Amino acid sequence: SVALAGAMSTGYLSYRVAERDMTALQLATHQVEYVKCCENYQLPPAEYPAFQGVPAGYEVTTIASEVNDRDSNVLQMITVTVTYSGKTRLVIEDYKADR
Repeated sequence: SVALAGAMSTGYLSYRVAERDMTALQLATHQVEYVKCCENYQLPPAEYPAFQGVPAGYEVTTIASEVNDRDSNVLQMITVTVTYSGKTRLVIEDYKADR
């Protein structure tokens, strides 16, 4: 019974970690799409606001930086960082064009 209780505890903790990671992935993906379609282009370096409705405990930050191999300011790299309780859960990067 001790082994069963230990296995159940480990399984529950693994489930919670997977749930937080999946939530972080969904938040980051949503934020990338939100910035690409809904936010006006800002010259880098810039910080875009997070979308409304980020769950409690999570924080989403988005930083825009220059793409170094380009001569113009029509393309930027956006980096989205999702934290939970102050710990970084996920960082993803994508590109935004000034259209």
